[in-house]
Amino acid sequence: MNLSDLRTAARQRADEEATGFISNSELNGYINQGQKHCYAQMVQRFEMYFVIPGTVSNGGQFTTVSGQQLYAMPSGYHKLIRVEMRAASSNDDRDFYRLDKVNIANYDFSARYPYQSQGSFEYGYFLAGNKIGLRPIPQDTSNTIRVWYVPTTTLLADDADIPEIPEMYHELIAEYAAIKCLSKSGEGIYQEKWAEFTLELKNLVDTIETRDQKAESMVFSNDDGGDFLESHFPWAD
Repeated sequence: MNLSDLRTAARQRADEEATGFISNSELNGYINQGQKHCYAQMVQRFEMYFVIPGTVSNGGQFTTVSGQQLYAMPSGYHKLIRVEMRAASSNDDRDFYRLDKVNIANYDFSARYPYQSQGSFEYGYFLAGNKIGLRPIPQDTSNTIRVWYVPTTTLLADDADIPEIPEMYHELIAEYAAIKCLSKSGEGIYQEKWAEFTLELKNLVDTIETRDQKAESMVFSNDDGGDFLESHFPWAD
């Protein structure tokens, strides 16, 4: 459904097709609120549908500067999913490795925090407002940082604009806008409609966890696991 379709659907649900009590501009605002509300609920349940990799063009990939600790996050980011680093000497995507989040409340703020391994300092990251910080502070230049993140939603402005959430949720956006219309008009039924909307959104968002695919794992029983390991992985004790 595009913005025009959503307005029509919302007016039908609120019995607001002919009165003109709610302008198109105001209704567009309710629709965008509804999109944000549904989107926030979906992202909260770790819906990987929205995750994008950082690139130079979207501001999610940048290089370190010697002595600089804080770096700007992408202007349109909503939720951080993963942070990676790659050495300046590499251009291979396979050389990115994940950085762990560090606790900046930790009392150890030495140059070796978070930890040192075989003489090489390993970095961690933390968030500070709309910026990402690195520990320890980089002393070398041009290492590549890449963030994977969930972007914010784009406001619907033109009639042909389509919400950035799966189509199965579009009816809920119209329902949200209709409830806002009923609330403004003083219709007491809006409270009942809000309860129905909340339950329906929860039920739909719950399907996200059902669709989520878990990583495969191997399970060995106590009876034959040792023999299987010895025959297939002789180095495993």
